[in-house]
Amino acid sequence: MAQRKQLWHPDEVKEKIKMSQLLNRLQDNALADEEFLTVGQIASINSLLDRVLPKLKSVEHTGAVDVVTYSKEQRDAAVAAAALANS
Repeated sequence: MAQRKQLWHPDEVKEKIKMSQLLNRLQDNALADEEFLTVGQIASINSLLDRVLPKLKSVEHTGAVDVVTYSKEQRDAAVAAAALANS
């Protein structure tokens, strides 16, 4: 087996491991027949996760949506022009 490049985990990796363990505890508690975490433990885990994971918020789009349709030839010409500009 090849030797690892780093023999230690960077702090960022350690934080991700800790957060995944907290998420696993919350998930196990939610799926268990009887809850084993107290309300205080759940609140503590949530506050720790808030520091690392962003909250998912619903976003409502307002305003008009313009739909533009192109023919295959127009699309191919635009792709070719973009390829030329990038090279």
